[in-house]
Amino acid sequence: MISVALKPKDINERLDTRLISYVSEFYLLENLTARLVSMNEDGSYQLELASKIDVITPQEYTIEIRESYFSNGDRITIQDVYESLARVLKFNSSHVVLKDVVKSINVKDGKLHVLLFKPTKSFFYYLSLPDLGVLHRTQYSKDEIFGRDFVNCSSGPFSYLKKGSDYLLVKNEHQRIHSSKYPSLIKLVDPFGKDTADLILTNQVDLGQISLESFFINEDRFLKDSKLTYLGVPSDALTYISFNKYNTNVWSHENRQWFKCKLEEQFKVPERLNRMARRSHQYFPPESKAYVDESEILESKKKCPQARPKNFPTSIKIHTYKTIFKVSIKELLKDLEKIEGLNIEIIPDVETSRAMDMMKSGAFDLFLNVMSTDFRVPVEAINFEYFSPESRFRDHKGLIKKLFDQYQDAGSDRNEEELLKQITRTMNEEIEFIPLFHAAIPYFFNNSKVSMDTPSHLFIMDFWKLKN
Repeated sequence: MISVALKPKDINERLDTRLISYVSEFYLLENLTARLVSMNEDGSYQLELASKIDVITPQEYTIEIRESYFSNGDRITIQDVYESLARVLKFNSSHVVLKDVVKSINVKDGKLHVLLFKPTKSFFYYLSLPDLGVLHRTQYSKDEIFGRDFVNCSSGPFSYLKKGSDYLLVKNEHQRIHSSKYPSLIKLVDPFGKDTADLILTNQVDLGQISLESFFINEDRFLKDSKLTYLGVPSDALTYISFNKYNTNVWSHENRQWFKCKLEEQFKVPERLNRMARRSHQYFPPESKAYVDESEILESKKKCPQARPKNFPTSIKIHTYKTIFKVSIKELLKDLEKIEGLNIEIIPDVETSRAMDMMKSGAFDLFLNVMSTDFRVPVEAINFEYFSPESRFRDHKGLIKKLFDQYQDAGSDRNEEELLKQITRTMNEEIEFIPLFHAAIPYFFNNSKVSMDTPSHLFIMDFWKLKN
């Protein structure tokens, strides 16, 4: 058994491939479900459960699968793949609106036949998501799936288990997709727990995520321990202020623009924090294809209104998660409150499980959010922020959707990149959010106890790639 700092889900909490709200759920479902393909560090794809994918035409595919088994010993069939995708077509999912992409699916001659409405550049990426992970008949027959539904059966390298107060991932001895050399048991430890730092430093937690709050408090102790290897880059997660799309009375476009301009002018990231964070003026980091040159951003500042709008709020209350200082940099958030003339107050009063319900009820105007980002696939963020059931941003007049559809049909890499950049420009112009900073997530592994095939922050939670 190895111990991992990854927030578990209670077996009675929702843990559903169609509604993945937080990155910890994403990581869990990657380990609990088999996916047809996977994506490498360079953004290329390799077959996983799929043994063969034939492109009949640019919008028609046939998929065959290799021999593998659910954790209860049942063989995974092409019908299970069909039913899992049909469930997503019925309900949608967080990272892909499949019904806008797939015209029909059916099983014929032992193959899955998929017909798209039109050629779609992101189709293979969608197949790599846990949103489209394969489910057992006891799971895909349900409208909602909970942690307990992965206890007796899962298609992935692990199944789920609660033993006493511990949450465990249990090796699926029947799966045939990956090497069988990975650990038999993974004990999940809350990275935000008050004792987690001490557990890491005493070799009781072997890899995972360190909360930013804990990292800064214990930085000297962490960095002096030669057994700990750190992974992560200052583009792992974006902290931003979003305007509640369900409550738009106060924040006119003029007010948003003036507020954004004041933050552009006065909010900074100190140089001593540069290895952990970078000031951001757009959603995507410099490593992303969707990144727009900073000179364009500086040019847009010329549009800033000089005078404070007459109806601009005299005080600005920004609600956020109770755990915000564990996943974002407290010093920078406190600096927001010090900006002269804005009277900002950060209010960490929202339970993560209640955030979307509170937003839809209009409980707040502004929300401070942290979004994990993957620079390889900007389409994931665009899908989630604009088109998913838990989207935070409005798509004014369908402009983002129009550009997104054009991107899916892009005929060249150059055209693809330009369309992504145009999406970024449109996001900046519409001001559904104000980006503050990108920051590193401190991932770690104990190099004396764990060996990783690919030591990268992108794959540290792929526990089937570990050797102990």
